[in-house]
Amino acid sequence: MMANRQLVFLFSSMLLVVLSPTVTAALEQDLADLDSFIQSLMTCESKPIVGLAISVVKNGDVVFSKGYGKRDLNQGLPVDNKSIFGLGSISKSFTATLLASVLAERDDVTWDTPLVDILGRDFRFQDEYLTKKTTLRDVLAHRTGLQTFSLQLLQYGMDIDRAEFARRVRHFSEVHPFRSVFSYNNFLYTLAGHVAERLAGKPFEQLLRERILFPLGMNATTFLADALEEGDFSNFAQCYLTYNKNGSSLTLDREAFRFVV
Repeated sequence: MMANRQLVFLFSSMLLVVLSPTVTAALEQDLADLDSFIQSLMTCESKPIVGLAISVVKNGDVVFSKGYGKRDLNQGLPVDNKSIFGLGSISKSFTATLLASVLAERDDVTWDTPLVDILGRDFRFQDEYLTKKTTLRDVLAHRTGLQTFSLQLLQYGMDIDRAEFARRVRHFSEVHPFRSVFSYNNFLYTLAGHVAERLAGKPFEQLLRERILFPLGMNATTFLADALEEGDFSNFAQCYLTYNKNGSSLTLDREAFRFVV
């Protein structure tokens, strides 16, 4: 994940509250069972979970929300109502929803409009056929067939905006035939974000706040770049890897946030 505003990594603060007064006896038992299940997951011998926060919503109301474990093992800090977790690839759903909002206002662009018709003739992939045919639907459905990682993209560093990123996708190699397989691609969702910027005439972050986050009351949700600039990681849940050979947890240093995808 890139460490600037242009390639976004979303964070959301999880609110930890008590059971809602609207919870029925039957639902309360279900939630108690859920709590027991999560507790068992936290102590799983093969891949123990360091910390998590969970909320259950029913008919628009939060009926259960609780934090488990630690947000920082070294300092023994628990997950609490100010713990901030990275949403990772869940942010792709935000990008897709934002694009749907933008496209709904346009009569000249659809999910099946070729990207080159939106981004202009300077935009291209390595393959001319892909340049002519690739659409937003292809990008969001992970069916372009392009490689998921590019050294050429990273060669001159990752502190780039989306326009420069769009220029560099011409270095992506085709590893599968176009529209033949599902091939997960993180980077191309950044390209989708750039399309939203071009169509709406505003930065991606501003669009996301105005059209999705603020209307939903997600005022505590922020972007990785904002957090890096503020330099305050005290409420961030540390990243841990629990699949090393001895089953213990490996810490990803705070600086690793600049590179995590």
